[in-house]
Amino acid sequence: MSKPSASDRELYWRLAESLSATARLVDRRMSSRMDDPVAARTLGLLAEHGPLRPTALAEHLQVSPAAVTRRIQALTRSGQIAIDPDTRDARTYTVDLTDAGRADLETAAAQVAGSLRAQLAAWSEGDITRLTELLERLLATAADTGGTPPATARTTTPWWREP
Repeated sequence: MSKPSASDRELYWRLAESLSATARLVDRRMSSRMDDPVAARTLGLLAEHGPLRPTALAEHLQVSPAAVTRRIQALTRSGQIAIDPDTRDARTYTVDLTDAGRADLETAAAQVAGSLRAQLAAWSEGDITRLTELLERLLATAADTGGTPPATARTTTPWWREP
């Protein structure tokens, strides 16, 4: 395999920078509509995938299990998600959106879509469609480089099972 040229490296670096900047922009917009960016992403994942265990959320969000636990506690207190203890494994549970959480997410998503619509007003529908298709294609072919965080031993009663 030949060594990439300087122009190839620059092209892919520009692409990476553009994707990163775009992701940060959309993330900031979504976060500005919700109190916590990790909470917004958590609600989005639950809307997309349905009920998930905390370990699956941590993997998707690429955060530690402790960070997910804090998010779950906060989202449960705010009424945006509900906890369902796993009847087959008393050590874990699944979380899912409540109607309030779904409504909050839909409101934030509508606001972000409106913001993007305003910014891309000069673009043709075909250009927006093509960009979306290309980004979806990139995501579909991207290699998974993330790892699974190690499981930790639990020595106390889980907080969701406390009286």
